[in-house]
Amino acid sequence: MTSFLHLSAELKLSVIEQLDNDIDTLLSISRVCRILRLFVAPFVFNTVVLRNSEKSGRSIAALGAQDNPISLAHLVREFHYKGSIVPPVSETIGPDGPPKKFETSDFPDVVDAVLGNLAAFPNLEKLVVEFTLDGRYDYDIYLYEDEETTEMMVKAEEDEAWRTVMAKSWDAISRNHGFVKSLEIRNLIPKEVSTWTNESSRFRDFLVGLENIKISILGHDNGVGWSISTTEGYRYFGEQLDVFFFNHLQNVTRFEYSAWEDAPPGLSDRYDSHHYRLPLQGGQMPRLRQLVLSDCFISTFLADFIRSLAPTLQSLVLRKCHAGDRELVDGGQISWGNFFNFVYDAEMASLTELVVDLLAGTSKEESERKDGVTYFSYAELTRKYGDCWARENSEEADNDWKAWTRLTRMVEEKKDV
Repeated sequence: MTSFLHLSAELKLSVIEQLDNDIDTLLSISRVCRILRLFVAPFVFNTVVLRNSEKSGRSIAALGAQDNPISLAHLVREFHYKGSIVPPVSETIGPDGPPKKFETSDFPDVVDAVLGNLAAFPNLEKLVVEFTLDGRYDYDIYLYEDEETTEMMVKAEEDEAWRTVMAKSWDAISRNHGFVKSLEIRNLIPKEVSTWTNESSRFRDFLVGLENIKISILGHDNGVGWSISTTEGYRYFGEQLDVFFFNHLQNVTRFEYSAWEDAPPGLSDRYDSHHYRLPLQGGQMPRLRQLVLSDCFISTFLADFIRSLAPTLQSLVLRKCHAGDRELVDGGQISWGNFFNFVYDAEMASLTELVVDLLAGTSKEESERKDGVTYFSYAELTRKYGDCWARENSEEADNDWKAWTRLTRMVEEKKDV
């Protein structure tokens, strides 16, 4: 019987690829012998994870250390930074004593050095950033209850370790301007970070250098039904994303944004405090070719933004998005049919892909009722809890489908050109 070690290099790689990045199995194989270690190394080190601890920092730093006889840094394609932070308990949930003060062990120098010099991984393709909240109450929405001024933010970064760690982390990341081209921010904590707007930081230069960005924002309820959208600070943060990020993405060609399902942005209403704008507007991302939005409201504001992208936009994907189902004051509400007509009239010169989920993200067949009509999702945020309830809108269904059919026909015709 032929030994695995005697197989050709192509067959060895074929077998290893079938493991589908099962890291535990790959590590076991790498311990068998030096030959197999070389074969599995590109799979083991394709993605590395840095945490804000001394041990993790030293481990990742060792990959590219100059005194390492076998540098593995060139194998890294994705770099994940996972910052562990402990927020204080809000006064609504508390009391819990004063917030924890920053200590050097919360963000060691070696972590700062690694995170601030990702060029040490010359073949890096993507940076993923995520902070995990390790507080006692996962459902404490009241951390975001109040709108935070700049002075409050600066003081919080001085007095509270979790805010200091976020500021130092983003400061280190900003030093990679011009090198990192693809960024994913997972579960963005809805608290402003001074690095984002500090004129002396290089964060905006970092954003200008990006070509691909994906953002999802943290969201949850308070454990008994009240959505985080009922907090003023959360909504205010969402409406400042243009200042923090969107206005500085001049070279981005792919943009993806995912909101939390029970706090979808997109509309506004001076009399309904649960809604908040998604600050996308003309002039942003002039090179954008792919736009992907999830769990958002469509609006006249979004339609205007899409129209500004008419010369460049090739792909528009709307996942689990809704039209507003309740009359709002100055809220940008628009039916799906009018939205589709707006995009059609914008004469999207390059649009060749259009994907829009039907009601509740179902397929066409699943969304058809006994009357044979296909429905797009209409939704409202409940007045008490702020959560999102979606339903069909029979009054708009025919117009929605006709407009959708006309728009998709135009997109299909462009594919054939």
